[in-house]
Amino acid sequence: MNIQFRVILTIASLTFALASWFPSEVSAADLKEAKVTQVIQDVKVLPSGAAARPAAVNDNVRQGADRHPVPE
Repeated sequence: MNIQFRVILTIASLTFALASWFPSEVSAADLKEAKVTQVIQDVKVLPSGAAARPAAVNDNVRQGADRHPVPE
C-alpha cells in the first residue's frame, strides 16, 4: 500500500469515528427561537393570535408561533 493512501484511510477512519461519536440528532423541542435567513417563494409567518404575514429575512420566529404553510 502506498503511504499517502494509508494516511488518507487513517484520516477518513478518524473522521468517521468522531462524526459518529458526536450527538447525531437535535430535537426540535430543544429549539426556542429561529431566524429567517432566506425566503424562497411565498413564505408566511403565523404569529400566535395574529394574522399571517409575509416572512422577511432576519425575522425572529419564537417558540409558540405557528409555522405552517398558508395555501394561496
